[in-house]
Amino acid sequence: MIDIKKTKNLMASDLCRVLESKRILIAIVMVVMILISASFEGISLNEDVLYMFSIVMYSMPAMVILIAGTFAYGDSICSDMEHKYMINLILKSNLTEYVLSKILVIFITAIISISVGILCYVGILHIFLPWALVNGNQYEFLMQGGSFRYFLGRKMYLMYFLLYGIQYGLLAGNLAVFSAYLSLFITNKMLVLATPFLCYYFIDFVLADFLNEQVRLASVFSASNNLMNDDLKSFLFSIVISVLFLILIGILTEKKIKKEYLS
Repeated sequence: MIDIKKTKNLMASDLCRVLESKRILIAIVMVVMILISASFEGISLNEDVLYMFSIVMYSMPAMVILIAGTFAYGDSICSDMEHKYMINLILKSNLTEYVLSKILVIFITAIISISVGILCYVGILHIFLPWALVNGNQYEFLMQGGSFRYFLGRKMYLMYFLLYGIQYGLLAGNLAVFSAYLSLFITNKMLVLATPFLCYYFIDFVLADFLNEQVRLASVFSASNNLMNDDLKSFLFSIVISVLFLILIGILTEKKIKKEYLS
């Protein structure tokens, strides 16, 4: 049985580690700097925030910022093994609570890093550009085939970009958790950090091959696409996929630790 109180204490301890290390702040800055740098790569600077953001998130920077999500806390299990913390933490609670705490905190910090980073980026752009040109091609495209059209149509742009960041943060969280699981096999922090970028390419390649490019990661986790032509259903679908993936990785992580480190 999972002791909720002990799990909360473990999560609080993990969150304190994140905040004290300032890694989540660094991850947010990484997202902002990557997106800003990409904004000067041959993109017209006389459009609007929505256009700039959509173009940047359609290209390579969208994959690179996934690394920031893992940087926030994705190497925590690897660090626990290196510094001999894992066994002590498990003995103070139990293996299931330890794994649950790690997965949830890794997942949450990745979402925060991506969503807050995106909000900061669009906020900086808005200093120089309008939020959106209602008659612009990008606005019309997103109103027809994108998600969160309720907020976009009512000019609630900050809420739109926040929800966009959260949905894309779900992908970053999934990959960060997967990176933490891989660190049980190869305790190399640089490889752990590179895993989201590499996995994005690999998973997209597999999906394209088996599903004839009808479904890609961007189709599920990017609000520029509306997989079900229903804003709420598309968002909930990405959440359901994330929950199922977290459960799977949690089970695999617990089995691996039990076999390799507690046997």
